Amino acid sequence: MVFGAHLLILAITMTQSSESLSFTTKTPQACCFSRRSIIPTLLIPPITAIIIFSPTQNVYASEGTQNYDQYKYVLQLSADYYIFDLLPLVKDVNEWESVAQLFNSRQGRSGGQPSKIERDFINPMRILGTAFDPETNDALNDAKTNFEIASSKIIKITKGSARDLPIEQPKGAEKDLLKAWDEGRIAINKLFAVLNKEIGKSELVPITSSYPRSEKVYKNYVKKYKQCQNRGGPQLSKAWGGLMTTGYLQDSCGIPPIDEIFYQ
Repeated sequence: MVFGAHLLILAITMTQSSESLSFTTKTPQACCFSRRSIIPTLLIPPITAIIIFSPTQNVYASEGTQNYDQYKYVLQLSADYYIFDLLPLVKDVNEWESVAQLFNSRQGRSGGQPSKIERDFINPMRILGTAFDPETNDALNDAKTNFEIASSKIIKITKGSARDLPIEQPKGAEKDLLKAWDEGRIAINKLFAVLNKEIGKSELVPITSSYPRSEKVYKNYVKKYKQCQNRGGPQLSKAWGGLMTTGYLQDSCGIPPIDEIFYQ
């Protein structure tokens, strides 16, 4: 359809040009036209400009870049969570109940609520898996599928775990759970590699044994964010700070800019 539109514009341009311009062939150098005949043709954009700046040249890249810019912060902070918060829970048998809650959706009267893993990991993966060209989408969806498989293993291993009612875990369960966590890590890294290549930037940092991102910076960000949410969000938090008896307006949120957290 778009290619046909370009041809239509070209046909209109050529038709109007033939109607507006008056050529003479009396002499080789006598290609002459009136000032009045020039005006209509100047109002028609050049076909080369239409082709060069046509948004249909790479519509996948445009949509993919927009979605990437929207979800890159969530993905990187989720990677921070995966290694700084989730891994210690996985290694502690007494915390397996918490692990199970993180991966299981909550069912209620108003409908199911997505788990933290679904909200912060799988949903962004699902959205990005439809935003690029078919080949890139396939690679992203492969990574998402691998992560979901690893998540299902974690759910199965931690099912029924409870702090107050300790149960005997099957032999090798701790090793299997750590392996499932690692499979999820590899899936996240694969997703990051595909996105970095497609965007042309090495922004997303994979989870490795020498993970370079700061745990202290991440923990501080999470702490500030929770404090702000407990006070009703940035707007209510600002008003709450103004009512403090310190005698001056205090910013009770103090959440660092997200770019400072993302770019370390």
